[in-house]
Amino acid sequence: AAGMVVASQLEAGKVSAEKVVTEKAVADKAPRSKSKAKALREKKNEEPADDDIGVEGGEAYEELMKQQSFEFLFADKDGDLTLDFDEFCVLVKNREPDSSHKKSVLRARFEQMDTNNSGSIELAEYLQARLREALARARDKVFNLFTKWDADGSGKIDQEEFREALKMMGFPLSQHESAILFDIFDPDGSGDIEYKELNKMLRQGTSKIRKA
Repeated sequence: AAGMVVASQLEAGKVSAEKVVTEKAVADKAPRSKSKAKALREKKNEEPADDDIGVEGGEAYEELMKQQSFEFLFADKDGDLTLDFDEFCVLVKNREPDSSHKKSVLRARFEQMDTNNSGSIELAEYLQARLREALARARDKVFNLFTKWDADGSGKIDQEEFREALKMMGFPLSQHESAILFDIFDPDGSGDIEYKELNKMLRQGTSKIRKA
């Protein structure tokens, strides 16, 4: 139908032959461009890895992380976004009120989370541990999280998308704080987090957590 209209316009002298050729080329190319873009999107959307399994009957990942956020901010009495040993002890005792808490055991747990041996648990260190812990108890797959965090559908998560994902989980980090954690999840330094990187980082240690 569109071709008949163009033909009639050409006959009536309303459009030039050159314009008709140009418009026809654009029209012929459009469907192919669309299908090419669709194929590109499908290529970027990888399949979930074999170990990417949600926990049957588990909770929603983001809800678990919001609880983790509340616990951290509540324990961080001086508001410096780090936990010293005393603050860490408060956090653990609030989380596990029915457990016995020997100081030696608490110290060992504190040092395990303090990966850079700074003498305090920074928010990035806490988040790295809790992101994995939440995944070990959540019904969500990393693939589902990745798709949700990848707001522009590019097949990769950039720093701004990562920061927005953390904000949704209750962690309103500054750009600098978010960048520190982002670098941990982007070991190749590409500036983007790919699904395989995210799955590998979040899956490390989750089998051990599930058994605990």
